[in-house]
Amino acid sequence: MASVVSFIAEWVAVELDFWSYNEKMPIVPLLEVGLSPFLAIVINPTLSFFLASKILVYNKK
Repeated sequence: MASVVSFIAEWVAVELDFWSYNEKMPIVPLLEVGLSPFLAIVINPTLSFFLASKILVYNKK
């Protein structure tokens, strides 16, 4: 759910000219958001949950 809200916020901010990408920023075609924000939205939560689950399993031993 948070990822959807993040994508919408990113898209709206670009559409309303709150910020823009320069010509060097790769754009994700279907979402029309920059690659860097896209990866941050996808990788950060996934990595956080993965590491948290590993820490919990390690602490149960």
